[in-house]
Amino acid sequence: MWVDPKDGWCGKEDVLAKARRAQALGMRLMIDFHYSDWWADPGKQNKPAAWKNLDLEGLKKAVADHTTDVLTALKTAGITPQWIQIGNETTGGMLWPDGQNYNDAGFANYVQLHNAGYDAAKAVFPSAQVMVHVDNGWKWETLKWFFNSFDLKGARYDLIGLSLYPEKSNWQSYNQQICNNIQTLYSQYQKETIICEVGMDWSDATTCKQFLSDLIARTKDMAASHCTGVLYWSPKATRPGAATARPLSTTPVNPLPHWMPSKNETHLHTFSSSPAAASCVWWQGRLAAAGNPADAVGIQPRQHRLGSGDRAARLGHHRSF
Repeated sequence: MWVDPKDGWCGKEDVLAKARRAQALGMRLMIDFHYSDWWADPGKQNKPAAWKNLDLEGLKKAVADHTTDVLTALKTAGITPQWIQIGNETTGGMLWPDGQNYNDAGFANYVQLHNAGYDAAKAVFPSAQVMVHVDNGWKWETLKWFFNSFDLKGARYDLIGLSLYPEKSNWQSYNQQICNNIQTLYSQYQKETIICEVGMDWSDATTCKQFLSDLIARTKDMAASHCTGVLYWSPKATRPGAATARPLSTTPVNPLPHWMPSKNETHLHTFSSSPAAASCVWWQGRLAAAGNPADAVGIQPRQHRLGSGDRAARLGHHRSF
């Protein structure tokens, strides 16, 4: 979900259109707020142009108002998201430089901004799972630094989201490390985790299958693993001219269609056969050759216990069609 994006991509009306389509397909819904006019990630957390001159108090109000506005529009349309993400991969904070968390004061600002979004989301949808999302889920030192400060400064959140992007040479160790980290996070903070972004180079379907199969096998018993799901970013999105882009192509080298069961290209498929566990792969689908934004739906499960066959849509974090 972007604030004022060029051409309306992932703006409020675009997200509403996709949310309606997702609901019509029987999918659960997750809204991913970037609080930016474009991608926000660990390398950039740019303020929306309309917010660039706001001070911290103004930014907190803007975060709350934007969150309320979008979620109220969904509620008015009869659409209820089950998961709401406050920022995207906010390991370094959000709304830089005010919310950049590289020092103590900056971290305090970031938590205030995060909590403004959390409180606004809960005010509209009290039962939604509201999450914080950070990258490098394999790297304990980063997670330890982040969540120690995040909790100490009073952050409010229901669920932890982690990203994981291994290479062919290290996926086994990364899988072991992220599973260990999830256990430690649960032990220290009593929060479950969803691995909400995983991906590999699009040119090696065999290794990708091994990586995902191993990760899902390790996490599918949620009661033991405290991991609520595994979600792929993003095998049906293309990035023209980038032969090794993380989003997988629609060409025959795409790992997932080779070995996943498939009803059709708008469905999410779960790996879990147990209704008490969630181990899922999602993809962002282009549903029309013309690439019309209104024809694109992101598909992603985010909840405590997704059963086999459950489907969900994640909106506000997809492009490049």
